[in-house]
Order: sequence, then C-alpha cells, then structure tokens
Amino acid sequence: ITRLPGAKVSESLFNPKVIRGYKQLGAAGRIGLPDPACPAQIPPDLSEPYSVAVVSTDRPVTVLRGVVMPRVEIGTPDQFLFSMERAVGISDLNYAKHLDSVAMLQILNEARLQFLAHLGFSEANVFGLGLVVADQAVDFRSESFAGDRLFIDVGVNDFNHYGFDISFQVTNSALETVVCQAKTGVVFFDFDQHQIAAVPAALVDLLNRREEKVA
Repeated sequence: ITRLPGAKVSESLFNPKVIRGYKQLGAAGRIGLPDPACPAQIPPDLSEPYSVAVVSTDRPVTVLRGVVMPRVEIGTPDQFLFSMERAVGISDLNYAKHLDSVAMLQILNEARLQFLAHLGFSEANVFGLGLVVADQAVDFRSESFAGDRLFIDVGVNDFNHYGFDISFQVTNSALETVVCQAKTGVVFFDFDQHQIAAVPAALVDLLNRREEKVA
C-alpha cells in the first residue's frame, strides 16, 4: 500500500487493482506517471500533475485524502431468515443530522435479539447455552435521516465449532439504498461451567430447516 499525502480522492472501491489519487494543478513535484495499461480516470476539475497510488490487494479499500485504508469485508448469507422494520428517530441522529453510527449498532443489536426471539430463544438460553458477542463489524454505505424507514434483514453464515456470524443488511425504503452491511460474531458459552461450548446440533438442524422453508 502506498501512502500519498495531499491526494484529493475520497472514494470506496471494491477489490481494486489500481487506485489513483490526484493533486491539484500546481502541486509541487510529479510523484507518478500514469500507466498506459491502466489509464487514469482524472476528475474533470483536476489535471496534471497528479499522484498515483498503486495498491496490490484484493481487499476493499478506501482512499481518503491520499491515505489508503483497508475496508472491512462482510460476507452475505445465502438467505435471510428474519426481517424487521425500524424508523429513524430524532434521537438517532448525530451533529450532521444523519443516522449516528452508535445508533446503528443499537438497531443491529435489537435486530439480533428479535431474530433470536423469532426462533424461540434469548441470549441467555439457546438450547441451554448462552450467547456472547465475540466481534462486530459494520460496512456503512449510505446515509439515513429522521423519519426514514429502515428494513433490517438478518441471516446466519460462517459457522465454526463454537459459533457463527449473524449477518445484517439494512436498507432505506425512502431512498431505496443499502445503508450498511454488518455482522456480529457470536460464540456459545456455558455459564455454569464458565467456558465456551460447541454449537448445539439442534440449532444447526433448526436453521437448516428455516433456510429450506425460505428457499
């Protein structure tokens, strides 16, 4: 990854091979020249000289003020098993008057709990075991504002011996956009023994039947 101080691009690209940052005309020095095999897409308000960042990575990245930042990758389940609707409230907004990132985490947490309740469980009791959150990630895609209605689709994927990911896709019905994709990694925990536990086979069977029903 090449860091280019002073570049002017703010853009998210998925799995880029070449990412280019540009400097305003008159910037000191010519840091890079365009590769004929990868012609630069120069914004209309910019011209040479410009800087070039070549990124050799298959991960999503963001170029922001010349700094290349890896993006979190969130897998999407084959099927969503549960959906809920939530209106964006005034208390959900931040100083910029759009949906705050902390409020989004709270919305996702509520969706996770409702998904478990839909299956007949709670965090404290899934076939006799508890669930604890191991990690959480959100890939924000667009803004939402007060009064917008969000649809949160919930599914599961990436099972391992001790847990799985609960995956979310949040869409804004008013703007017809994907607001974010997210995931919460959970592991099973035996609170009596105070140790992690294997995923109950009965839960795997239940989820498989739900997926077949959805299909």
